[in-house]
Amino acid sequence: MTRNLLLTGGIAHSFRKTSAAISKLLDEEGIDSVITDDIEAGLLSLDAYDVVTVNALRTKGGGLAEKFGSTSSNPTYSPSPQARQALMNFLEGGGAVLALHTAPICFDDWEEWKRIVGAKWRFGRSSHPPLGDMRVQVNKGSHVIAEGVDDFDVVDEIYSYMDMEPDVVPIITSRHSDVDHPLLWARSVGKGRSVYLGIGHDLRTMDNLSYQTLLKRSARWTVGELD
Repeated sequence: MTRNLLLTGGIAHSFRKTSAAISKLLDEEGIDSVITDDIEAGLLSLDAYDVVTVNALRTKGGGLAEKFGSTSSNPTYSPSPQARQALMNFLEGGGAVLALHTAPICFDDWEEWKRIVGAKWRFGRSSHPPLGDMRVQVNKGSHVIAEGVDDFDVVDEIYSYMDMEPDVVPIITSRHSDVDHPLLWARSVGKGRSVYLGIGHDLRTMDNLSYQTLLKRSARWTVGELD
């Protein structure tokens, strides 16, 4: 069975509920998850896992937890040098990263995280419209992850105007302010693979069958089970 470390917790989201739902969906694909909000310890234990999933919002910057509330007792977090190196070694050795929804906001003082995920939230520029109805456009033929998935509707957030890596190829997008914003892509990092799936604010999206397909296929692609 594929071993997944699911890092969770943080600001303004029901991470306990969504992480439990993610774990259940991945279990249906033979991916066994260990859920933890101790991100530092998790990153230092990656030798025991095949894939690390980040469903969290943990930043070094202050003020967000006070403004929005947190599901973590210690939402402020910056990976230690040892944790950063451990994740890079994991990827360089062929490991996998599945980055979900708020992941580009995490680890805001670590620029290398942008290369891993493919995008980084830039405070003062990046944004999203209020949580609400949105149309997801699937870019047909863009990637094996999206095979068999048609455009669909969810209640979620459109993360917009992030700082993107130049090699990002959108698999799904959603239109906001006359711009198609990428919300799913896949890429290689060293010998490893990473996928970012940007929708997934709450259980309403988790219950959507198209989302479930994209999540499962994304996870399988990262670990080399789908090509």
